[in-house]
Amino acid sequence: GFQSKGTMKVNGKTVECHEVIIGNAGGTTEVKGLFELKDDGTMQSSSKYLREGAWQDGHQVTYKRVTDARPKFK
Repeated sequence: GFQSKGTMKVNGKTVECHEVIIGNAGGTTEVKGLFELKDDGTMQSSSKYLREGAWQDGHQVTYKRVTDARPKFK
């Protein structure tokens, strides 16, 4: 298993995260994340992973508010 210790910095509409991985995480030793609220109401999220000494791009996602969405229960 593994665990992480990290920091988060908030600057206006941006949150920057940096984590150091402790233990076995498949060769990943650090993770950086960025969350940003955009003027159009969307939120962008992206990450990078330090694996075997090189930074690699992780995910990149854009979230958009959907005002007419309703939960559907079975």
